[in-house]
Amino acid sequence: MKAITLIVMLMATALVVSAANSQDKGGAKNQDESAKKIKELQKERIATLEGMTDGATRLAKRGSHSIEEACDAWLLLVRAQVDAAEADSDRIKFYETYVEAMQQFEELAKVRLEGAKGTKVTVLRAKANRLEAEIAIEQLKAKQGV
Repeated sequence: MKAITLIVMLMATALVVSAANSQDKGGAKNQDESAKKIKELQKERIATLEGMTDGATRLAKRGSHSIEEACDAWLLLVRAQVDAAEADSDRIKFYETYVEAMQQFEELAKVRLEGAKGTKVTVLRAKANRLEAEIAIEQLKAKQGV
C-alpha cells in the first residue's frame, strides 16, 4: 500500500508540474485546455480514491484490513479533495469529514488494542491524522476571519 501511495503522490506531482510547464509555453487557449484537463483528472482521481477509501474502510471495520491502510486511503482522498477545492469553505468540509473518519479509526484502534489485536502506534497514528486535520481547519478558519 505504501508503494501505491507513493506512486499516486508522484503522479499527482508530475501532473501539477506538467500543467505548470504547459502554461508557460502556451497561450490562453492552451491554458483553458489545461485547466479543463486538470479538472477532469482531479475528478477522476477523487472518484478513484473514494472507491479505494470506501473499500479500505469497510474491510478495516470488519478486521480483514489494517486500520493504517484505511487511514492512508483517507489521507490521499482528503488531499485530492483539498487540492481540487476552489473555496476554503469546501476545504473545511472535506477536513471535517476526514476528522470524523479518523475519530472512528481512533476508537476502532483502541478497541483492537484492548483486545490485544492492535497496537498503540495505530491509535496514535489515527489521533495524529485527526489532529493534523483539526489544525488545518483552524488555519483555514483563521484565514477566513471566522
